[in-house]
Amino acid sequence: MIKKVFLYPFLLLLFSCFLSSAIVIKNSKKTSGESDKKPGRTLKLVEVKRITDYEDDFVFKRPRRIKIAPDGSVFVAGRDQLLKFTQKGHYVKNFLKKGEGPGEVKYFSNFVLTKDSVIIGAFLPVKIITLSYGGVLKNEFTVHGLKPFTSLLEGWNDKLYFVSGNPDISKSKDGVNIRKNEMLYVEKDRTATNMKLPFDTKDLMIKKTSKNGIMINMDELTNLLTAFDNNGFLYVSHTERYLIYQVDLATGKINEKFNRAYEPVKYIEKIYTKKEDIVLYSLHKRKTFNDINRIFVYKGNLLIFTSTMNKDKATLVDVFNNKGKYIDNFYIKIPGVERPDDLERKPILFHNGFLWTVDVDEDDAPYVLKYKIDMM
Repeated sequence: MIKKVFLYPFLLLLFSCFLSSAIVIKNSKKTSGESDKKPGRTLKLVEVKRITDYEDDFVFKRPRRIKIAPDGSVFVAGRDQLLKFTQKGHYVKNFLKKGEGPGEVKYFSNFVLTKDSVIIGAFLPVKIITLSYGGVLKNEFTVHGLKPFTSLLEGWNDKLYFVSGNPDISKSKDGVNIRKNEMLYVEKDRTATNMKLPFDTKDLMIKKTSKNGIMINMDELTNLLTAFDNNGFLYVSHTERYLIYQVDLATGKINEKFNRAYEPVKYIEKIYTKKEDIVLYSLHKRKTFNDINRIFVYKGNLLIFTSTMNKDKATLVDVFNNKGKYIDNFYIKIPGVERPDDLERKPILFHNGFLWTVDVDEDDAPYVLKYKIDMM
């Protein structure tokens, strides 16, 4: 009887842990053949629009995000700017006001477009600003429970989702450090709730002492990659190797984990050359690239940009359905992408049969590109 008393709670605990942990859905190297398209094809991109700052009353400043409003308006976020354009690409105005007063932001993280509002997330101090599509301030509030440098990710079902993962340099050691990423959501009560999801990433830090003090260099070994869909799923990748998590936003729990057989790509050292002809190598001697560099949701499927590139510098993109089944793949050549990790901060948007991105001209001046794309 004594054994049964102590064994029963243990079995309950074990059983509950089993139910709460999703089993990894393992896919092979080959697609399931569900698509009527030929796997491994290279998609053709046909340019249909180019937005430049040559003649209009604005200047692109490191554009990093592109989003399309319900009415077709185009929003481009850059350093200290959130630029609105008409559906035809004509400049309207900058929705960002630099400062610390009402409707102003000091540091800008991201924005969300809803049916009738533009929601702007500022990360120092952390606050939310809501504007009309005419740029008129509707409301502004701070969020309880959010640390400085917390970034807005996306909105779904009257909730705003954030990630907080700024490393504490004072506590970081020399070498590889684990970055504790906290994923949170905020509801109408304006209080943050920690989702307690295990999506930590890795940084490498090297401290060097000189006569001027301590110099700190940091290199992100892995990145937190996220994609939201309209059916209430969040997709996350955060490791070096090929693995995707599907989170059910209604419950806040991991619903599925899936991967496919994938051969990592050998790393090519990236060399940074300054004007003084000083050559700086990356801090960490990597053996391989991370398997996944970007993830997107398009037409209910998940698009995974891998590190595999063909001889023409086109990237292999895997396609999964929302059940974690590997159904298709194709190659796509993104302007300005010469190596896999160029994708990490490249503005890319798939929307209604078009691909939007950013490239630079011979003078390194950025411009926005819209392509017609026949994908699926």
